Amino acid sequence: MTSELCRITVHIGADSIDVVLPNAVPVALLIPPLWDTARDLVADADPYRIPLARNLCVPGRGALDPSKTLSENEICDGATLVLSTQDPPAPSVGPLQAADRLAQSSARACARWSPRASVLTAALLAVALTGLAGLVVVPGTAGVAHLLLATTATGFAAVIAARAMPRHAPVFATIALGCVPATVISLPVTVIGGSAHDAGVGLAAAAMAILVCSGRLTLTLCGLSRTILDPDTGSAPTRAPAYLTAVVTAAACCALAGTALIIAHAPGPADYALSGVVAAALLLMSRSHADITRRGCLLACGTIAAALSLIVFRLLHAEHAALVSLILVAAAACSAWFATARDQRQLTPTARRCVDVFEGLALATVAPVACWALGFYPVLPSGESA
Repeated sequence: MTSELCRITVHIGADSIDVVLPNAVPVALLIPPLWDTARDLVADADPYRIPLARNLCVPGRGALDPSKTLSENEICDGATLVLSTQDPPAPSVGPLQAADRLAQSSARACARWSPRASVLTAALLAVALTGLAGLVVVPGTAGVAHLLLATTATGFAAVIAARAMPRHAPVFATIALGCVPATVISLPVTVIGGSAHDAGVGLAAAAMAILVCSGRLTLTLCGLSRTILDPDTGSAPTRAPAYLTAVVTAAACCALAGTALIIAHAPGPADYALSGVVAAALLLMSRSHADITRRGCLLACGTIAAALSLIVFRLLHAEHAALVSLILVAAAACSAWFATARDQRQLTPTARRCVDVFEGLALATVAPVACWALGFYPVLPSGESA
């Protein structure tokens, strides 16, 4: 048999009182006298400044139903309640139809096109068209001079766009930084009458040098090389990751472009060696970056450079098709193992050190192999294959 009375503890602010309440009375009728009693017992309380309580709550469960009694709200002897002066939150009514829920989830998951995206797209299109105009304005077949004018025009357009739209400065900084080594390499090659192959070798070597010095270059671009502890640097530390991404992305794309120029016209042994070394260095250097954009760009450029080299080698040397297929199958097997062996992804210290050594060897080999591809070693065959 249920008792007619219920002994509970009521908390109001930092104080509490022990009261005996009837079980058969609705909670809505208990709150006013309960509040009057609690207000009289609370020490140092100004009754005219204390807001009136609106709810009787259970800690962790929310407010009691005011239309029900204590027993109907499952309140028994010894319970602890709280007099609250805040209104309970309005119940959220979810969509009843599955189509409505799907529409709401799709709206939250998909990014909407905005006017800012339209402005960025228009600016990128303007930069691209400027570079294309520089490429086609020079008469004759495409050569290093066309590349020089195209990269110069694209770089200047990207710098102007970055100054005009500071919000998107890292995007245009990536384009401008990618044009800098291409322009610097194309200028002397054009002056001495070199070929696109020579420009590609220089571009790939310069891009790898930029990747090695990407951290120092980023600090210089952000003005942190000598003022890293200066409070007047403003938002330079917050811009550093974006500019590091711009430097790494631009250098990786330049390395890929240089590899494409190297193997575009009947490459020789030195050209295959240089493209392979550049691809291996890009893939190994991706381990040093945790950012998904930087690592993804390095992995993509390294993979594409290796694939281009293998495809050209297969097209020009059909007798080695089995070797190319074996290399591709081995690469696919390594990728499949890494994708499935989750517990083996963490390399041991010895294996990690070996990978570091391979990365250092690949980077150290770029310069001598580039000199070999340019014909600086007349003893070794580096000319174009028949």
